[in-house]
Amino acid sequence: MASLAHGASVLLQHEQVGAANAGDGVDIVSLMGSWRQRRLNRDELGEMSGVSAESFFHVYRGYRLHRFLQEINGPEEIETLTESKIFRFIGRYAELDRATAL
Repeated sequence: MASLAHGASVLLQHEQVGAANAGDGVDIVSLMGSWRQRRLNRDELGEMSGVSAESFFHVYRGYRLHRFLQEINGPEEIETLTESKIFRFIGRYAELDRATAL
């Protein structure tokens, strides 16, 4: 996040990813990794959340994950992820209908 604030690249080179993975693990930040609001009913949102999680684990299998910071958008997504108890919310921005979670 500090790199973003200073205009520096946040993407690691392959060697840096390998070094981080061999050490404490890699940090991942997901900005705007959300679905379109008000298009899915509650059951569909739950199913979408499950498919997203499954896809995430498939893509990142083999990596040692240290931290995963996710931007969450909209009241439906916030409610769904709150109920899942998978993430720990570290910031809520009610005026923007957004939150961040680890």
